[in-house]
Amino acid sequence: MCTVSTDQLKHNRDTLFIIGNGFDLHHNISSSYTDFHDWLLSNDYSHFVKQLEFIFHRSADIDLWSDFESALGNYDCDSLYHEYADDIEIDYDHMMRTTAQKEDATISAIGGILEDIRPIFAKWIASIDIKNIKPKLTLPQEAKYITFNYTKTLEEVYRIPTNNILHIHGGADGYEDIVVGHDNIVDPNSVYSEKETEFYEENGKKQIIEAMNELFKDVEEVMNRHINIFKSLSNIRHVVTYGHSLSDIDKPYFKLIKGSICPDTEWFFYKHSKKDCDRIKAMINDIGIRKWHTFSF
Repeated sequence: MCTVSTDQLKHNRDTLFIIGNGFDLHHNISSSYTDFHDWLLSNDYSHFVKQLEFIFHRSADIDLWSDFESALGNYDCDSLYHEYADDIEIDYDHMMRTTAQKEDATISAIGGILEDIRPIFAKWIASIDIKNIKPKLTLPQEAKYITFNYTKTLEEVYRIPTNNILHIHGGADGYEDIVVGHDNIVDPNSVYSEKETEFYEENGKKQIIEAMNELFKDVEEVMNRHINIFKSLSNIRHVVTYGHSLSDIDKPYFKLIKGSICPDTEWFFYKHSKKDCDRIKAMINDIGIRKWHTFSF
């Protein structure tokens, strides 16, 4: 490993740039999850914010507005169930009706909020303004780009040809293309009631898990959808990451890229902090990168 400056990087047709949100933030684009939170409060979604914080802040180790996607998969099913179901008393004269109410209590209360997450997130993405953003870097038009960002910074600020860019998680053009979510699929059958009479609790928790599983980011499906683009990377000899957090949820993409390019390709990782250096080392070890360097911008 060695540290290089950006002017030492190879800017040609054999280079793949992997772009993360740190790239947009470097250009002073309001694209952080904190910006999402502020936009929600400024656009009459304060109730939505309170509900999200109520649902996903029940686990203190992941902050919703700093690691939004991870937080979506980090919920307390048991706590959520009892928060709503415990207010309903069993009426033994109307057993079926009241147990059904307890079973459905939580999903009736939060189901709509969960369904609104993706369309409201997409609405925020569409609102991000990049009209007055100026280029800060030198990026070659002939290189290939895989961007994890939803904005069109590459196209509109750097004039990179659209056919050289893959928006791996969709773009600001429309809701249908937006990919956002967690990586924590839970088996609904993992919950069970010790007492046969508490079947309604088991079913209620299954409903919560199934609804949360709908927020899963299906990385395998995304990779399969774009597999021909990954297969076309065989001529790549240099990979440059700009502003990507190298989080575990996106690691399968990097493994696929590594397997699609030349084995002795040189990798250049942007670093900003010690945390970045730790993630870079973890990534190169996990996917087996031979030649790698770090740089700052």
